[in-house]
Amino acid sequence: MQVSNVFRRDGFEFSVKSEGTGPNLLVIGSSAYYDRVFSRCLRSTFRLHLVDHRGFAPSSRPVTLEDAALEVISADIDWLRAELGLEHTFVLGHSGHGYMALDYARRYPGPVQGLVLAGLSPDLGTAHQAEAEARFAAEASEERKAQFGKEIAQLGAMIENDPARKFAHICCALQARRWADPTYDESWLWEGLTMHTPLFDALWGDVFANFDMADAAGQITCPVLLVMGKKDFSVAPTRCWEPVSDHFANLTIKELAESGHTPMLEQPAEFDQLLADWARSTSS
Repeated sequence: MQVSNVFRRDGFEFSVKSEGTGPNLLVIGSSAYYDRVFSRCLRSTFRLHLVDHRGFAPSSRPVTLEDAALEVISADIDWLRAELGLEHTFVLGHSGHGYMALDYARRYPGPVQGLVLAGLSPDLGTAHQAEAEARFAAEASEERKAQFGKEIAQLGAMIENDPARKFAHICCALQARRWADPTYDESWLWEGLTMHTPLFDALWGDVFANFDMADAAGQITCPVLLVMGKKDFSVAPTRCWEPVSDHFANLTIKELAESGHTPMLEQPAEFDQLLADWARSTSS
């Protein structure tokens, strides 16, 4: 049975959905989005706690750039963890939320049993963006490239007609690069979500672009699982983690062959088993 709550803090309303049995797994991002992404089967292995961050939380006041600071977001996450009564938990961050999970684990190491990252490069700076572009040019099929060209051509008009949903429009325009199936329509994942465009612009355009992965990795003491999709053309390829991998105390990297940017939805059985086996290994 799913339990839904709303927690109010600093003018924001953070929705949290909790469901399942087993070790706690705190998922950072949007409670609505990730409720759609994770399989029902995973809830028989973990107790999922899906929490909003400020970018997705309705606000009673104007948002500011200070709301995009990782220090602020990590403090929110730890406050929510305490409100949920989670003494110990695994923490998962997918895509850009992986940087939030990393920052949380280094600032608040005590409650974190293990850290799960999925679908992200060491940072979103120009060098890693260039790596993603080069791989797309060299390896993507002509069908995939044509689909991407068609969708990206519509992005400007989509944002102009509906600027409040800019972040969702960008993700949908990148579908041919984000999914193993280049024709997959991900728009259903974004239906009904609150999105604060200034926060997403600051986070994805600045904070994550300048994220110092080597420094963060050196402060992470818990086991870390990184899951990448082999058909993810939206971020730098998995090999770009090699220069920083030795900075982690305990890092496991896995690549799922038939997944793009969202392996938990594209290969749910494989992802669920991988996560369960890894979590079990951390306590053995």
